[in-house]
Order: sequence, then C-alpha cells, then structure tokens
Amino acid sequence: MVTGEDASAPVAAPETVSAPAIAERPFLVYVTDGAAGGDHDKAEKVVLQDERVAYGARAFTAVRMSPEEIAGDPLLAKAGKELPRFLVVSADYKSVAVLEKDRLSSSALWAAMKTTCDRFYVKSVDGAVKGMKDLVLELDKIEGERKQLTDKLERLNVKGTDAERKAVEAKLAEVDARTQKAREKEAELFVLTPKGA
Repeated sequence: MVTGEDASAPVAAPETVSAPAIAERPFLVYVTDGAAGGDHDKAEKVVLQDERVAYGARAFTAVRMSPEEIAGDPLLAKAGKELPRFLVVSADYKSVAVLEKDRLSSSALWAAMKTTCDRFYVKSVDGAVKGMKDLVLELDKIEGERKQLTDKLERLNVKGTDAERKAVEAKLAEVDARTQKAREKEAELFVLTPKGA
C-alpha cells in the first residue's frame, strides 16, 4: 500500500496547552468596565481602600479585567454576571469566590481572601495584615518625629550652636535606623510560603 508518506517517520502527538497545575499565588480579580458612580465608586473608594483588603492583596496576584477579557477566559467566564465584581481564585484554579451585588463589600471580600489564603499559605495572612497595620502606625510616628527634628535642625542652622546641631543630627540618625528596621520588617511580613513547598 502506497500512501505517499514515509511509513517509518514518527507521528508527532498533537500539542496540548494546559494551565500550570498551581500558581505561585492565588488571584484577586477586579472585573469592571471602567464606569463611574454607584457600585463602581463603592468598589474603588470603599472596598479597595479597606486596610485589610489593600494590605492583604499583597498575598495575591491582583488583576483588573474587562467583561470582554473575562468572557474569553474558560475558568472565569461563568463566574458572576454583575459589574463591578471581585473574583478570588485559588492558586490551584479549582475554586472561584464571586463577590457581586449584595456581597460587594470589604468584609465579604476580606473573608473570601482570608479563606483562600488560609488554604494556600502556611502562615496566616490575617497576622501579616495586622502586623502591617501596626507597622504603618509606627512609620507614621517615625515620620512625625523626623519632621520635628528636621524643622528644629533648620532653625538651629540659622541660630544655634554646633553642639545643639550635632545632638539633633544624632537623633535624626536614630530615626533613620528605626525607619530601616521598620522597612526590613515590612519586607518580612508578606513572605508567605505555600503549604507543601
């Protein structure tokens, strides 16, 4: 039988493209058409501005998508209908929490984010968020002290002694050291390790 093809040539398997089994982080998807007013303002000015949501988003791959982009995604196409909405997608792509209409609130979004993180990370994201709140207060306090000392140093540069200036400069150096230590702590807060890693 002659087919015109070399029978000894290997047949290539068809290429299949599949999503990775698990992502590095869960996903936080904000679906919006960019409209203003109503629920869109609530989503952007209330929900996304909530401290827990804003700090907790560091544990996610955060994405803004249009309804058209969502419609083309096989995993997310049927995840809700309303605009705006939030989708919290697990790192293994097996679960999608949909937050729209009555569930479009910072507390509902935070609860979905926390649940997803608790299933994926060893360390609690809640602890990281609480630590971040404390750290922001500390940084605000440090910056207040820095402003006072800088203002005092400016006054002493006009009318002050070398000893007074050196004392203020020493205090500014201490403030700089505290700032550096706080920044190091900030970097450590959101080092979250996936379970099984």
